[in-house]
Amino acid sequence: MIKRERVYGEVNHERWLVSYADLVTLLFAFFVVMYSISQVSESKYKQLSTVLEQVFAKVEGENSTRTPQAVPQHLSVLKQVESNILEALADFVNSNDAIVHGTEAWVEIELNANLLFDSGSAVPTPRAQQAFSKMAELLAPLGNEVSVAGHTDNQPIRTEQYANNWQLSSARAIQVVELLVGQGVVPERLSAIGYGEFRPVADNTTEAGRLMNRRVVLRVSKDRPKDSLAAVDRKPAAAAGGARPELPSKVVAPVRLQDGGLLFTSDPPPQEEP
Repeated sequence: MIKRERVYGEVNHERWLVSYADLVTLLFAFFVVMYSISQVSESKYKQLSTVLEQVFAKVEGENSTRTPQAVPQHLSVLKQVESNILEALADFVNSNDAIVHGTEAWVEIELNANLLFDSGSAVPTPRAQQAFSKMAELLAPLGNEVSVAGHTDNQPIRTEQYANNWQLSSARAIQVVELLVGQGVVPERLSAIGYGEFRPVADNTTEAGRLMNRRVVLRVSKDRPKDSLAAVDRKPAAAAGGARPELPSKVVAPVRLQDGGLLFTSDPPPQEEP
């Protein structure tokens, strides 16, 4: 048998240079691209800078000549009311028995009912009369609508005067309204609502929570009452015989709200659609 001689090829030990050359080429191309996009046209830059300077100069000129926008009247009135009430009820606020806060639509005064009424009673205490007398002095000159809401905790009540917390909270709200009317607030601006225990702000399972839930809340709205009788001229009219025109009488009746409260109002109930 003839044996063939094995042919050995020459080994190229410099193949790595091919891959290295490809890598260098790619890096070169990458840096060329990065350099090209980093160059800014000086002429275009100056043009953009000039335009921006003109725009900002125009805006600054308009701001310097523009007169400050007047604050809406109702907002300034509400802010003043909030400040005055905070000052008048400083003792209550400092002892955490009153909270006064507001928005663009209303100012809300929340008072601890335990300081205004005895337990299970709607007869105002002397301190309540003092507090509402101060508020009436502030509210009487205004024409804004004021709603009074009574709230209780969830402890059941059944007395000779009140069969449930709805009646108690409504009676307390009505008493506050009568105190304000007695101090000069126009009654057509006022409304009384009783929510009972159905609008809690704290946990009724604790004594501290029940204490927070027993409260009376006054809300001074930015709006005037709609179709108010206050719009009727109450000065003696020069009618025949000097008789004074009679104001239409309305009957105040309770209306149960969908959220569980009672609203005492003289407005007719809404008619149900057929």
